[in-house]
Amino acid sequence: MHVVLKTHNCNYFSLNYLTLNNLTKNPMKTLKFLKSCKLMILIIIAIAAMTLACNNSIKSDQSSYVSISSLNPWETSLDSIYVLQNPDRYAWDLFRAINWPADTIQMIADTTLQLGDPGWVVWQTWKTGPEVYQANGHKPKGWYQKDFGIRSLKNFNHFSKKAGIPDITKNPTFGLEEVVLNKSTYDYVVENNLYNRNGQLELYNSEYQINFPKESIELKVKWRKIPDTPYDKARYHYQYIETVNKNVVSRDLYGLVSIHMTSRILKRWFWATFEHIDNRSQKHPGDDGWLLPTRDRFACKNAPYDCEQAPTNIGLEGTKWEYFLLRGSQTEYVDEYGDPTLLANSNVERGFQLSSSCITCHSLASIGPINPADSSLYFVDFLYFSPLKKFDGGIFGGKGRVGVPDSNLFNLPDSVGGKMKRNDFVWSLIEASWYQPDSTLTIN
Repeated sequence: MHVVLKTHNCNYFSLNYLTLNNLTKNPMKTLKFLKSCKLMILIIIAIAAMTLACNNSIKSDQSSYVSISSLNPWETSLDSIYVLQNPDRYAWDLFRAINWPADTIQMIADTTLQLGDPGWVVWQTWKTGPEVYQANGHKPKGWYQKDFGIRSLKNFNHFSKKAGIPDITKNPTFGLEEVVLNKSTYDYVVENNLYNRNGQLELYNSEYQINFPKESIELKVKWRKIPDTPYDKARYHYQYIETVNKNVVSRDLYGLVSIHMTSRILKRWFWATFEHIDNRSQKHPGDDGWLLPTRDRFACKNAPYDCEQAPTNIGLEGTKWEYFLLRGSQTEYVDEYGDPTLLANSNVERGFQLSSSCITCHSLASIGPINPADSSLYFVDFLYFSPLKKFDGGIFGGKGRVGVPDSNLFNLPDSVGGKMKRNDFVWSLIEASWYQPDSTLTIN
């Protein structure tokens, strides 16, 4: 499709070249023409070279486009033009690739297996937030060091940093949430010492700007407790999680209900969110249902593209993954009419779905100097926490920021001065802690 854009440009250059060529068919006219403009021959050569280069680029781009359709199902394209022109198709490409069964030794897709086969999937070999941003601020373990045993609540993220919102590590009623970073994202964080606040503060005080590589991907997923029955196990990607209640250890079955994804393939990243179809009808404590329409231009063939069906002919049929729906994707702050674009997951953005914009929210990801109020680093608050609603002792809601971000939000308090530095849309960096020396070490 981007061949059209290239062809348009090449036609422009070719037209100029042909026009000049016609002017020089008559030798006498040619001589007079060149004498009147001695530089024209250089221009002709330059235009001819540009035309040739453009034609070559068309061939290259055509080959690139063909290669997209020939990718293996566990692979995704790095062609940003393809993503911009086919955002929902790319969302499903990425969904299929990250949910492909994993080789837990090499931490890659196991190409001997099929989509939907039991076991760990690719994104589960990636590093979780607690693995990268350790409580003691220490450097995380190497990429290939990962425990695939039974998990417990300590493996999951806190529900929110905001005071008054339930901590899921103590009460899993609201579901278990985790953020995972692929290898490109993990490598960038580690290589730039962004896994603790010490490294982030050093970066803030430098001239360096955070700029993740194009291959970076980050997910936020949500798990809910489901019945331990063959029926539910066939419909969900699931895992057993160890919980403790009054000193009694038990293992509960949790099913995957939401996948929030972002890819650095675009300058402002690419955003998409998926939900299990059961979310549409089930209600859990604090839930407010699906408040935004589903929009999928790949699975649904007719406007307004809200058929709420999984696509066919990409390998989902007959697997647990056919029960997931793409709720929507996002590549820009505003639509063609200048209105803010919205994207929300009913599990992740509970309480503020109608003012949820992933791209705007993450554009505010930031770091600043030390905040004396709590010894953390300053960052932009992505929610207006008014009005709030209370539910079973928890606080949910607030109002998200949408549209083009306001640059004034990055201003530090007048008493501090200056601006915060942007985190290249990566909010997970605020999970970092200050470095704490290992108390078991002794100095001779």
